[in-house]
Amino acid sequence: MPGREPDSESAAFKCSCGRAFSTQKGLRVHASLKKHQLSSQPTQASCAAPRPRQLTIPEVGATREPGTDLPPSSSCPPGDIDTVNTGGIASPAALDFVTTLPDVTAPGGAAPEVYDAVSASDPVMRLPPASAPGPSEICLECGRAFGTKRGLQLHRRAAHREEYEKEIRPAAIKPRWNSEEDYRLALAEARLRLQPKVPTFINQALLKIFPGRTLESIKSHRKRQDYRDLVARLQETEAARLGDDLGPLPEEGAADHVGPVPAAAAPAAAVAPEPDAESRRLAIMNEIQKLLQRAPPEPFQGRRLFDIANQALLGHDVLAPLNDYIRDVFYSQRAAGRGAPPQGPRTSGIPLGRRRKRKIEYVMTQEQFRKRQSHCVRRILDDDKPGHVDDEEAFFDCWERLMTTPPQCPPPRMPRGVRATIDPFYKITAQDIRANYPPLQSAPGLDNFSSRSLRAVPMPILRVVLNLLLLGRRVPTTLRTGRTVFIPKKPGATDPLQFRPITMAPVLLRLFHRILAKRIAAFLPFDFRQRAFLPVDGCLENVLLLNTVLTEARRRRRSLHLATLDLAKAFDSVTHQSILHASAVAGLARPFLQYVEDLYRDVPTLMCVGKRERLVTPTRGVRQGDPLSPLLFNLVLEEFLKSVDPAIGFQLNSTSLDCMAFADDVVLCASTPAGLQQRISEFADFMLVRGLSVNVAKSATISLVPDGKTKRVRTATDISFTVGQDRIPSAGPNFSWRYLGITFNPSGITQPAVEDLQLWLQRTSKAPLKPQQRLVVLRVYILPRLYHRFLLGRYTAKILKRADVVVRDAVREWTKLPHDVPTSFFHSDCKDGGLGIPSLAYTIPMMQRRRFLDLQESTSPVVREALTCPYAVDTVARATKACDGTGQRLRTPHALRKYWATALYASNDGKALSAASDIPYAHSWLATGTRMMNGRQFIEALKVRINALPCRTRSLRGMEGDRKCRAGCSSHETLAHILQSCHRTHFTRTKRHDNVVRYAARRLTERGWTVDLEPKFSTPAGILKPDIVACKEGEAVVLDAQVVGTGIPLSQNHQHKVSKYSVREVTEGILRRCTQGPTSVRCGSITLNFRGIWDKASATELCELGFTKYDIQTMTVIALQGSAFSYATFGRMTTVSRPVM
Repeated sequence: MPGREPDSESAAFKCSCGRAFSTQKGLRVHASLKKHQLSSQPTQASCAAPRPRQLTIPEVGATREPGTDLPPSSSCPPGDIDTVNTGGIASPAALDFVTTLPDVTAPGGAAPEVYDAVSASDPVMRLPPASAPGPSEICLECGRAFGTKRGLQLHRRAAHREEYEKEIRPAAIKPRWNSEEDYRLALAEARLRLQPKVPTFINQALLKIFPGRTLESIKSHRKRQDYRDLVARLQETEAARLGDDLGPLPEEGAADHVGPVPAAAAPAAAVAPEPDAESRRLAIMNEIQKLLQRAPPEPFQGRRLFDIANQALLGHDVLAPLNDYIRDVFYSQRAAGRGAPPQGPRTSGIPLGRRRKRKIEYVMTQEQFRKRQSHCVRRILDDDKPGHVDDEEAFFDCWERLMTTPPQCPPPRMPRGVRATIDPFYKITAQDIRANYPPLQSAPGLDNFSSRSLRAVPMPILRVVLNLLLLGRRVPTTLRTGRTVFIPKKPGATDPLQFRPITMAPVLLRLFHRILAKRIAAFLPFDFRQRAFLPVDGCLENVLLLNTVLTEARRRRRSLHLATLDLAKAFDSVTHQSILHASAVAGLARPFLQYVEDLYRDVPTLMCVGKRERLVTPTRGVRQGDPLSPLLFNLVLEEFLKSVDPAIGFQLNSTSLDCMAFADDVVLCASTPAGLQQRISEFADFMLVRGLSVNVAKSATISLVPDGKTKRVRTATDISFTVGQDRIPSAGPNFSWRYLGITFNPSGITQPAVEDLQLWLQRTSKAPLKPQQRLVVLRVYILPRLYHRFLLGRYTAKILKRADVVVRDAVREWTKLPHDVPTSFFHSDCKDGGLGIPSLAYTIPMMQRRRFLDLQESTSPVVREALTCPYAVDTVARATKACDGTGQRLRTPHALRKYWATALYASNDGKALSAASDIPYAHSWLATGTRMMNGRQFIEALKVRINALPCRTRSLRGMEGDRKCRAGCSSHETLAHILQSCHRTHFTRTKRHDNVVRYAARRLTERGWTVDLEPKFSTPAGILKPDIVACKEGEAVVLDAQVVGTGIPLSQNHQHKVSKYSVREVTEGILRRCTQGPTSVRCGSITLNFRGIWDKASATELCELGFTKYDIQTMTVIALQGSAFSYATFGRMTTVSRPVM
């Protein structure tokens, strides 16, 4: 019984705290949880039978007599037991644990068995062999018991990583020379030998550079022939690279790296002339001349612009008149009431009730969802709280100091002898403009001229203006001034540095810069280690590389030292001189350099916070929001990447990874601590000259050191790295950080958390949104957020399936669908009649496999090498297995879509939707969050679509009961019977049909057709009365609408209507009735079933008559709403028909 004390016979194991236990296992678990120390106390054996082992546990803090291993109270002779002092990592005090058998003779006359205590390097309590099976290994950290030591070690490595790695203490052996140290020593010696005065004692000089080595070690290593050959090669390479400009020998203990180069020591500016610069200028002038041969457009003052262009062709300076023209034409007056966004609804002083507040919140959310959907969803999912600025003046002062403070070091001079190979200044065509229009969602700058307004400008106007900008190579004053707004980096930000400045330049300048940036990116060979702002899968490539080096270092037990560095306010702090220097080094032509220099000489911006504004002229930094800024910043990092020595890095099979960058996120790798410190110093010094500094607080270093004896790798926290005098935080075993949105720890990528999914779904459920809007939020925003962390991270099939269940549960809650709705209805594409919600269990493996295989075409040799490592190979194999787990090869989006559609059409409720894919645009109301229906109507339409409305036949599936119609019909009560046959819904069926006809007639009238509703024609078979007869320009059309059931194929229903009215009497009657004198008559139909599925021929003929896809969608919604209304009418009526006698 719980709480019962064991009797004296069974309580053989007692603790000094008073607790008694019947088993030794119970005593040890108690001791590990209470942090007691165990010791053995000898017991006297009985004459009749040996007494059980008895242990006593001294209280925590009990002292031990010097020179003894047993507690002072023990009287056990030294020869009877074996005692060892034990060190536990969970407790600072040593854990002394001794176990002995009773002093009796073993069976057969053998000596008593003795069990040794636990060694100091193993915190596991070992139990003596027992007759009864059970766990024998106990974790000291949490008390869990395991049957084997391996199981315990796996548990401790996963749950108690820090304590586990503390045990890994690599033995102090003679350090070996690896390839990186060998190279660094040879490079240092080669540079020493190239000094004007070669040191007499080179060994001593190298010892100062490598203080971690002994003099004898350096001497013996320099005697090797392969080392001497390497020194000779490096000496030739350094002589060719450095020439006569050699830096001084590094100080004692310092890493051998290149420091900041003073401006005075830099070479003089010189750019090689471009041989085709003049020919390109003539080509631009010829393009303008061709445009001037046409008549100037009347709008946008085309004649005035053409006069300015004529003056430019004559060689006059037209910058001033062009500036005035742009100001008069491309500037729009700000609309009244526009400006700072409202902070909230205007309310009176009377406090609002909860219901009133809810209504106001609903109206505001619906308006924002319609106008700025992404902002609205971000506010809902992230619970965004707008940043608050208490003191606008102090805020402006902080940012003005940051934008205008001169750098600490002199900027680099322009390089010499660099030949320009890239010139983006050539004529701009109409194709260039159409391909580079700013997005429609782009916010306007101070010009208040939107991207939509820019698209309304005649193409000749834009071509002339942009080519004049190319010809002048200067920016008009009107286009220089931008508008800067500050976006909080986190909810509720208050500190000025917690905001990100976004500058909106005039939209015309953004169009010009987009063209230039695309031209430069197309011809500039960027270093494969920089993957940001390029048309490559840069996120996946860098995440793959980082995880590969972390896993390979542990798998191969190789030393790895890694630094993830963050540049403080990189885009806002880089100097303009360094941008010009990097552009020249990259080989950009002189016209572009002149343009950039003129652009950044005077770039004022109007900072806006709330209703306060301040005009400031930055002297450093690039505009975040300008299409040219990412390219210019990449060029600065490109210069560093090309200057570093690739021999210092982590060896990855046949290649080496030394550095990788994604914009301002930089990761440095090395195989030795000295190599990483050298690379960090090089990076910090290079960036310091360019006005940038490393943010030590947001940076970290990870050192993985292997232990060859135990075959384990530990995360060393005793190795530190510095930037100047600042120490970079060293990562421990439990350290985690985010890189490109993926969470890492020293072992690699961590398993993504799915708790965020439930949180986002809960916030979406509570938000004042319609059900169809919630589905849009799920498809477009929530699930894509998971794609990134699952595709680039670690996942299991169990996690993905659980996430699918959570998603379907939320959708059922939003749409009130019953639990037995087919799963395929949720995951089938909207074009196939489903809800279009991707299944993570199938979509993630398919997308991951495709993206990993696409990396085989990567331009980075390190990425291609990483694809051959076990991590990438296992990832592709696991994704492929998941894609083929159903017995089908679901490796493409088309195959996956077909799989779900087939499953939907094979279900009892979904087989009537098999023709949905014939007219995919008829189901757009499922995907767009339509405003044609309110929430209740949308839910009812969904239930009609998937046959989820309750009726007797559906409710009694698998059970016995009366399935006859409640209205007294002789048929079974199915949804099809209710909506298509039952006498209770006769009038609502007629109304549904008439609503479809009236909409079609109105749309035909709007398109110029003469419509006659329900004319009568006498035929031998009787009077025919088609719904619509329309005439236009010598053509007449007969249309008859029908909303049919699901038992007969739609094509057969359509053909029946066509045959019914394709008779001579109807044709002659139409020719007589129509006053426009048509010469031909054709018959068609408006055929769809009550679930909103169209006949393909019918919908195609309607589109030929001028109906749009939106019209088809609208008629689908009308039919579904009519069906839902009929069902509601059936439930409200109590009429019962009597059987005919």
